[in-house]
Amino acid sequence: MTQHIDNKFEELGDKLKCIDNKIIIYSQFSQENLPTLVAENKIELADSILNNCFSDISKKHVLYPDYGYTYTNDGLISVPLTQDAEQKYPSSMNMRADIEVGENLYHNKNVDPFEYAYRHQKNMFVKVTDATKMLGNVKDPVQKEAEKLRGQSLMVKPKEFPKAVPCSVVVDDVTYFEYILFRTKEILDDGTYVVSNKEQKNTHIYFELRFKIKGDKRLDFTSNIIKPTCKERLNYAKFIKAVQMKKGFGVYLLEQHQYALKSQPENDSDIDTSAIDAEIDFFARICLIEDYFSVRFKLPEKIETEDSKLIYDISNLIQNNKKTLSWESRKLTINVGVESKDTMNKFTNPISLIEEGNCCLELFGEELKYHYRRVFKSAMLTDFERKCQMMNLLVDNEKLDLVFKPFKDNTFFEYINKID
Repeated sequence: MTQHIDNKFEELGDKLKCIDNKIIIYSQFSQENLPTLVAENKIELADSILNNCFSDISKKHVLYPDYGYTYTNDGLISVPLTQDAEQKYPSSMNMRADIEVGENLYHNKNVDPFEYAYRHQKNMFVKVTDATKMLGNVKDPVQKEAEKLRGQSLMVKPKEFPKAVPCSVVVDDVTYFEYILFRTKEILDDGTYVVSNKEQKNTHIYFELRFKIKGDKRLDFTSNIIKPTCKERLNYAKFIKAVQMKKGFGVYLLEQHQYALKSQPENDSDIDTSAIDAEIDFFARICLIEDYFSVRFKLPEKIETEDSKLIYDISNLIQNNKKTLSWESRKLTINVGVESKDTMNKFTNPISLIEEGNCCLELFGEELKYHYRRVFKSAMLTDFERKCQMMNLLVDNEKLDLVFKPFKDNTFFEYINKID
């Protein structure tokens, strides 16, 4: 019995000794002792004391042994103690907030507001009314991070759409626009993609495409050309005609060497293209003049009737240069004098009539200079006798109009050469 009592006293003494050691450790952890240990360069001991202290404190954590505590400038925080702690109890923040997307308060509970903001590329504004930090499904004992969020207003920028990709625009296997940088602009609530090249610089043509990846495969687009050159305007008119004729619109990926979008051509013979044909002809004539005279016109917003007539006349001259043409009559004005009277005697028979001279015209601020020569192979003066009588009645330097008509050959040649 005595031996048994002695053993109990010995066990009690060991426990009291352990408690005493802990008291010594915690007393050393006081504000006074830790600085003293550090000052005495007993860093390892101070570190050991701190580790022991937090080891004991961590055992009180609701998720121990997976989580415990450590100390930061903000005080105690929960930290994972095991490798799979974060996998078992991932950190998250449950928040209640008022959300605005763009300028409108967001109320749609069926769509993730982050997804909505991304699809419409609008900033999301979040005002936190309540927040709780969670570790898995367990409330974190330390709610300092959540407390900081309460009442805060945050702006969340959506992730940007992928960068623009270089494409060409093709209709009926004809490339009309070789380099267009298309980028997704918006994804509408019904799944319609809105794609455009509005960010592209150094271009005169802008497109906006609308299509769905799933369901209805309809492709719609709008196009707009801004301050184009005459050649760009001509190309655009040809493009519009091809689209009107439903030849099949396509967007070709230049880097991937494949079509991103391509509509099927339709056969419709009832399409009236007379208006666009006239536009194509008009700009083709302007481009012809530009190339021939080595000029580049800056077209006004409105082309006057006189300018239009001049465009047709000059382009006809260029198109018909050195070609055989037909004629019906030609008027020639001469000054009466000795030489002209002698010349009249030659008009009794058909002659080869030649008109020659220089011409300078102005079109859209550009001077067009050229030399012309017209050769009428078989010209016969009309009313020869009457014109001779009129000439005899006129004095020197008075003018007399003579009219010639084709005799056996109604063809003539016209030559023009630009003057630099």
